[in-house]
Amino acid sequence: MNFSIRCFGFLVVPLIVLSTQVKSQSVSNKAWFPLTGTVVLQQGIWSTLNNPAGLAGAEAFGAGVFYKNRWLLKELATTGFGMVLPAKDFAVLGIGYQQTGYTSFKRQQAGISVARRFGSSVSAGLRFEMLALHIDEDYGNANVFTMTAGIQIKLTSQLRWGMSVFNPSQPKINDALNERLYATYKTGISFMPGEHAEWNIQVTKTGNTKELVTAAINYHISKRIGFTAGVSGGAEPVFMGFSFNSNRFEIATVTSYHELMGFSPQLTLIWNKK
Repeated sequence: MNFSIRCFGFLVVPLIVLSTQVKSQSVSNKAWFPLTGTVVLQQGIWSTLNNPAGLAGAEAFGAGVFYKNRWLLKELATTGFGMVLPAKDFAVLGIGYQQTGYTSFKRQQAGISVARRFGSSVSAGLRFEMLALHIDEDYGNANVFTMTAGIQIKLTSQLRWGMSVFNPSQPKINDALNERLYATYKTGISFMPGEHAEWNIQVTKTGNTKELVTAAINYHISKRIGFTAGVSGGAEPVFMGFSFNSNRFEIATVTSYHELMGFSPQLTLIWNKK
């Protein structure tokens, strides 16, 4: 964790100073990266895989794909897609899918989300999803139906809070071994010191494991170019990435780094109908 703190200070402290002094473009709350960063606070298409409340502000159809190669091992690569469809003034619908692994070990997750705004400050969402797990040898296959509930609240003009609960029922995935899929709780807060930067912190708790803290900053260098950097107490201690948008298209790339395991690059492509 000391390595993470040193890297975070080297990369982000200059941005924090700059963000309090320089005017720039409005920071985007869109979800640039579906599997990295403070995802409980994200808004946009990748909320189909994270906090469903983040879909509520979508105003037009959008679709995206992503690829992540964890530690440059193809056996641990994750691919997926997301789609968002506003249903007039009633709600926003979303579809998300992701797959991790290869022939001998594969984890798939697919879900349908619905989100809605309640007034100008509160957004809430639900996602109904299925998880499929395949392991060769004696384990075989396991399928679990579950859900995710989420909320995001604009506390002030500068502060936002978010929370999501994945798999609250904790169903068994193996009756013989009494194995369960544990619930995951995420909560976070976002602070915008100006129109161009956003500082986020997120806490994640899964089952009996220790709480995982992630901190990040999003900064808009210009109208089209964004930057993100952060640290985490998990398997990807340091991450940094850039985004570029041009009219209807957005492309973003982020790479995380672990001292022993190495790099985990991620690429996302998004198309929005504006």
